[in-house]
Amino acid sequence: MLVDKIASKRPCRVLELGPAFGANVEFLSQYSSKICIEDLYQTLASVGPLFTGDERTFCPVYETLLPYRADTRFDVILLWDLLDYLEASDIRRLIRHLGRFCQRGTLLYALVSTRQKIPAEPTNFKIVGKDQLLYQCSTTEERDCPRYRQGALLELLRGFRVERSFLLRNGMQEYLFEFV
Repeated sequence: MLVDKIASKRPCRVLELGPAFGANVEFLSQYSSKICIEDLYQTLASVGPLFTGDERTFCPVYETLLPYRADTRFDVILLWDLLDYLEASDIRRLIRHLGRFCQRGTLLYALVSTRQKIPAEPTNFKIVGKDQLLYQCSTTEERDCPRYRQGALLELLRGFRVERSFLLRNGMQEYLFEFV
């Protein structure tokens, strides 16, 4: 789903918001002229409580953690399953910040669980082929899943529309959003 779109945008600029894995960098390098990697969940976990105050105010946390030049534009943003680990208000803030670095047609890839329970920490995803991901959980502990539905996601991901969506056998809903 994503690879065909990336191939059509070659060369593209990718923002990878998961951990840096050699397999992912190697695979994305075939299509990308630039790859920026920030393991956002681990970085946020190390910072502690994220936000206080009015949700409408701009969030300096993301400006600090994802400090890109004003003229930076990404063609692809890989969120993986990060949305399942953020509160709705945190998603809004993140997307508001990322929107500054999107252009018409920017793709955002996300996996959202439809199950009641998810691993206590985000899953590690490694790209092992054009249509294949390797999933690795770092813990056996579980937590409740927010189970964001498509309508709620569209409210949270202002500026994006669903390009494609596919329910995987493992209960993950694969989304490809497009910035409009």
